[in-house]
Amino acid sequence: NPQREVTNRILPNDAATLSFATWNANGLLTAEGLPETRGKAKKRALNKLLHDIDVVAVQETHGQSEHWATTRKQLDKSHKIFHSHDPESRSKAGVALFLKRKLYLQALREEVVEVNPGRTLTVRLFFAKGCLSFTSIHNFEMNETAQRQTAKHCADENRNAQNDEQGSSIHFIGGDFNFLARGEIPTRVST
Repeated sequence: NPQREVTNRILPNDAATLSFATWNANGLLTAEGLPETRGKAKKRALNKLLHDIDVVAVQETHGQSEHWATTRKQLDKSHKIFHSHDPESRSKAGVALFLKRKLYLQALREEVVEVNPGRTLTVRLFFAKGCLSFTSIHNFEMNETAQRQTAKHCADENRNAQNDEQGSSIHFIGGDFNFLARGEIPTRVST
């Protein structure tokens, strides 16, 4: 029954699909010490992702709030940008979520959760029949306490989506999951 399919959809309004990508940009906003061509190449790569993908999670954006002014101005008509930076450094960490405006404007409300500044950022979009939540994580050199906070946060987000009685909520996680220094034996951080 075509009518039944429309009323049971998870994605908001007229969306037939939802695409999600994650990218470790390794210095999107500040490319100190790098050739100018590399910074331009990063901007081109970002623009390609933003053209093709509905939601893009980016890690290692680097920079501070003032660095976002130009990017926000350039993309204001096409994307809603959420970002979190490391308050102690311009040249490390930083995460962002880029949402196509067409998707963002369909939400009834939003919630933004910054679990660890510059490391873990979640945006929740609430629609009439559910919630889409997106998390961007940069885990490199995150201390154990922050890793546990991030792991617990993501587990809670997943649990919230799974507990939706109508099955209309989804949690997306994108990130740079560098939990260990090279050569160490892999372990999991428990919640």
